[in-house]
Amino acid sequence: MNKLITELQRLYFLPDLQSKEFSGVADDRLPDGDSTAPRHRVVTDLRLLGDDGLVRAMVLDFRRATDWPAVAALFQALQDDLELPAPAISVSGEAGFNMWFSLEDSLPLAEVLHFLTALRSKYLSAIPEHQLSFLPSTEVEIRTVPGLHPVTGRWSAFIDPTMGSIFMDESGLEMAPNMDRQAEMLAGFKSIASDDFQRAVARLSIPPLDAAMGSHLEQDFPASADSALLRSTVNLGNKYKDPISFLVAVMNEPSLAISARIEAAKALLPYFPQGQTE
Repeated sequence: MNKLITELQRLYFLPDLQSKEFSGVADDRLPDGDSTAPRHRVVTDLRLLGDDGLVRAMVLDFRRATDWPAVAALFQALQDDLELPAPAISVSGEAGFNMWFSLEDSLPLAEVLHFLTALRSKYLSAIPEHQLSFLPSTEVEIRTVPGLHPVTGRWSAFIDPTMGSIFMDESGLEMAPNMDRQAEMLAGFKSIASDDFQRAVARLSIPPLDAAMGSHLEQDFPASADSALLRSTVNLGNKYKDPISFLVAVMNEPSLAISARIEAAKALLPYFPQGQTE
């Protein structure tokens, strides 16, 4: 089990959490009367968003097991089109799959969401928005893998991406996976280097978030506009620690160019269920 924790730390833990203790739960799915069988303990909480608003790991949550063909296609495109390291893939224990990205250097949440939104637009447009979500969003902790689902009683687990199709009917394991084998599987994955991430952003034909927002924010202001006025107009970020709240503020700020407000609204779409207006 220590090997698994080591690999999870290497790939997904925030730097300030490396040496802290983590809670666990016992695996009670053991044969009746077997008091000698080892009880696996699994980490139950993984913090993806730091207090400083930085992210080290991001997750695409595919909520339908039938979307496996799209998961497999994205898995290949990330390597072939964007030249990124292969992401880890897990079955959820309920329905669907999770795709795990590890970052070598932490990035602001808004930049991570900008990247994931671009992936959705280019490769996952056929999947309804309510069947696909990004993590982290406003949550700071998620359940780690492997883990026992509290409702279905099935186990989440990292899987060999070549075998994903066998989980289209049952997205989870009936018994706890071998923890050492899970660690060995994770040992083959690499974090995304900063240069590789920026190259992928360029290949997705999207500008870096600060450049994209900056060009829109200054649009529609005359060349003679007072520079102090421009600075005060774009300084919303100083008032908000939560990037989601910041984007909402940009979307609702009447003094900004409409193009900037539209870009903020697009970035927020994945976090508001269809039909929600408030």
